[in-house]
Amino acid sequence: MGDRFPRLAATLAAHRLFASAEPDPTGWAVLKANGVDLDTVTNLAGPIVRSLVTFWDGRFEYDYAFGEIAFVIAVHGEDAETVVDLCAWSARDPATFGTMFGAGILGIDSLMNPASYIGRPCMLFGSPLAWLRANCAGAVVLDFNGVRAALGAAPGVLTTDSLELAESLVRSGIVPARKVVVPAAWGRAA
Repeated sequence: MGDRFPRLAATLAAHRLFASAEPDPTGWAVLKANGVDLDTVTNLAGPIVRSLVTFWDGRFEYDYAFGEIAFVIAVHGEDAETVVDLCAWSARDPATFGTMFGAGILGIDSLMNPASYIGRPCMLFGSPLAWLRANCAGAVVLDFNGVRAALGAAPGVLTTDSLELAESLVRSGIVPARKVVVPAAWGRAA
């Protein structure tokens, strides 16, 4: 079912996760301590749920026996409503994250919206937590395999939250160097 109806599989997975979620003051406190404005981000991105997962090769699966604590959020399509995947990131190491079905971008609605580029480049973040700290402005590259078309179709110039991410995107050929700007303070171009 996941191959033939990927959005249906993602919608069902999100429904199972969010329907069984209970209020989580501990998880909320951790997110707030990490600089996340929960009122703002849940209005934009939807619920954030703690779960036990195992990560491998940019993916995750639920693992209630041996998994680590992670936060899980829905990945929406360009319409900002359709659930296309789920994304989890490690509570211990937020730079460790993955998707359930292989979506390439979290926040693709911002990436493809020309309004995201008014007066500035659209920001690409290196982790879902960094994106949430920025109140879901911009996007997160979740999987380099499959984002080339979306990043190439972006209606403006991009920037990143780290020089390493900018260099990785340009070096991999996913984004042409002319489409990525980096702050002069970083001392070199991507």
